[in-house]
Order: sequence, then structure tokens, then C-alpha cells
Amino acid sequence: MIALKLPNNKQFMSHLLLSETFDHFLVIDGEITTFNTFTINGFLQKEFYPPEERDTLPEYSYWKQLRELCFTMIRGKQTPLGFKFVFSLAPHNIEKLLIQKQLDFRPEDVQGLYLNIRFNQDGLFCITGTSLKTFSMDKSLEQAWDEMVQKFFTKNRSTGNCADDMLTIPISVKKKNAPTPRRDLFCMSAEAFFFIFYFVRSIMISLLLCTNAVISSGFSGLCARIARSYNCLQMIGTLLLLLCSTTNCTSGWFAFRINVI
Repeated sequence: MIALKLPNNKQFMSHLLLSETFDHFLVIDGEITTFNTFTINGFLQKEFYPPEERDTLPEYSYWKQLRELCFTMIRGKQTPLGFKFVFSLAPHNIEKLLIQKQLDFRPEDVQGLYLNIRFNQDGLFCITGTSLKTFSMDKSLEQAWDEMVQKFFTKNRSTGNCADDMLTIPISVKKKNAPTPRRDLFCMSAEAFFFIFYFVRSIMISLLLCTNAVISSGFSGLCARIARSYNCLQMIGTLLLLLCSTTNCTSGWFAFRINVI
């Protein structure tokens, strides 16, 4: 699901109400708020039509059947307080999309591919929606529909009055705010970090041992402890070099980071 904000309201309304751009979308429902709130149920009452035509009729009305009526309610000197329409891609166009994108879905598995158009004080938005009749973790159909809608609003084709015609309306896709980038205070190689860490640690241990040696056994004990500490440092250094070479530490960098507000 994506949300598109349309900055050019006048151009979009011209396509919506005065041209045939959206005529081949089905209308699930709609609502227009001016001095009153007018609600539209797009479900087609087939009993209104002759019996011989009922079998060929879709479940919902096409936008071309309601466009003029909606234009009559919206037009005027005053801007409407708001409106919303739920469009659905027609079944035959859903089948075309599945074939074109080579998706592993059957047309009868798809409940609907929806386009929600909403206008209010915050602006004009189009929000996509996908509904399946069966549960599926596969998001390929949703992604294909989102991609198709974005192309619908950003490109222009002279292919006639079809639901896959494209508009030249600029859009902006809503995204989450990116986190504040963090800045590096300083960096050093991994082997340098470990060497300094263990070196300082060994020095501190050696000083502690030397202090204890002076207290317990005098100067001779101090010399013996220093010799053992030196041998210990050599052993630690050798182990560090082996560790860095076997873990490929030399190819990376160890970074200390802080957040700068």
C-alpha cells in the first residue's frame, strides 16, 4: 500500500470530472460533502435493467456512469469540504495485470485492487489497496498494483480511454522520516583497537602485581614479577595477531560513534 499526494488539484480534478481518464474504473462507494453530505453506493441494482442485459453487467457501476452526477454536486463557487471515492480495477484489467506481470494468482482469487481518492483540508491523496479472497504471504500482486498506480499518475499514453491510460500529474510518495544520520567521532582498525585495549589492560595488571610484589617480597620479587609480566605481554600480542589474521579483521574498521543532536 502506498499513499500519493497530488499537489496539482486543478489538473487532477479536470482528469477526474471532465475527462474519460477514470471512466473504466469501478466505483465501490463515494461521499461528497458540500452544504450536505451525499453518499454513493456503487453496487449496481441490476433489476433496473432489462433482463437480457443483466448477465453482462458488472457488480458495480463504472465511473463514467456517475461522473456527471458527481460533477454536478462538486462544481460551484465554493470548494467542497471534502470527498472520497473508492475505485476498483475492473476484473478484466485485473486479469491483464496478472498475465502481464506473470504473477502466481488466479483472477478468481483477487477480491479487488483499489484506489482510494480522498480530498480534505490536508490536501488531495490517492491510497492503494489490495484484497485477496484467500490468505497469502505473497506480496507480489500488491507491489505490482502499487507500481501500476504510480505509473498511472506519472506517465502519459495515447492509448484511448482505458484504465491503464497514464496521467502527467506529479506525485510525492509518503515515506517515513529518515533517522538523523550519526557522525563518526574517530575510527581505528580492529587490530589496533584490540591491541591498545589489551595492552592497557596488561599494563594495569602489571602495575597491580608490582605493587603487591613490593609489599610482599621486596625488590627481588618485583623483578621476577616484571619478567613474568613481559612474557605475558608477548604472548598476548602474538594471540592478537593470530586472531586478527584468522578473522580477517584487517579488512574492516572499528568505529566509535556518537549521536549529534
